[in-house]
Amino acid sequence: NGTETLTDMQREILQGIRDEMDDLMNSTSLDHHEDQVEVDRARDLLANCDDELADIELTRNASSARELNHAECRIAEKDLNITRSATCQTYADAVMRQATPPDCFGSYDPRPSAEHVRST
Repeated sequence: NGTETLTDMQREILQGIRDEMDDLMNSTSLDHHEDQVEVDRARDLLANCDDELADIELTRNASSARELNHAECRIAEKDLNITRSATCQTYADAVMRQATPPDCFGSYDPRPSAEHVRST
């Protein structure tokens, strides 16, 4: 009925149990804290890894875009070179078909060398 009197020996035993429980709780709390620090560190490392992977993906996309732009530029350059070659050939052909100019033109050369025509 809750009115029992404890002997000194029983009190000493109960105090020992309380002390052991306090030690166990303190030890468990300390272990939990240390484990939580490790878990948090692992989580942070994984988050950092995700960030680095995202950076790699962004860099890959930027690199792919630059490669595509470069390929398109090379195609345009090829087309321009074809147009330039055809236009320069038309010009060179026209220069080479010129009639001999009158003597008043002095040192004018109506048929310059092909290299001279290409460099102008």
